[in-house]
Amino acid sequence: MTFKDIQEIVNKCRNLGCTQRSVQYCTNLYKIYKKEGTGDRDTIINTCIVLGCKISNYIINNKDLLVNNSNIELEICKIMDFDFEMVDIYKNINLYVEKYKLTRLMTQYLWVFLNDTVYLETYQEDEELLIKACVKLVCMVLKIEREVETDEEIERKMSEILSIYEKK
Repeated sequence: MTFKDIQEIVNKCRNLGCTQRSVQYCTNLYKIYKKEGTGDRDTIINTCIVLGCKISNYIINNKDLLVNNSNIELEICKIMDFDFEMVDIYKNINLYVEKYKLTRLMTQYLWVFLNDTVYLETYQEDEELLIKACVKLVCMVLKIEREVETDEEIERKMSEILSIYEKK
């Protein structure tokens, strides 16, 4: 999996008008599949977009994407053991905004960091860890003091997120 692959998924989803949730699902499916599956890169990307949109209940009508390899879609489903329960990092964001008393500006930064986590190498399974790391980054970037619990895992996730912004 490369940054270029994720960028292509994000761009295709953007052109289709997909929600941020759909983009997150599509990229997560791609990351999950690339660990074990094989096949043509473009077909895999298109299939992950179609399946991610299905899982997130976002209807697309794009002939280029809908002509996909259903064998890859079936392989993805098997790898996931047909468990389509995905972490939705946006679902409980308001709880964290209230908990940490984030201002509007801080919330906007948080949203940007969360959106950019699609570029991380790993599939995000721990919503709380991810959001805490993003909140800590927001406070660090804006030089704002907030009581946000921290540990080695959160610090590691913060470093992983910051690595997205390093020049390649």
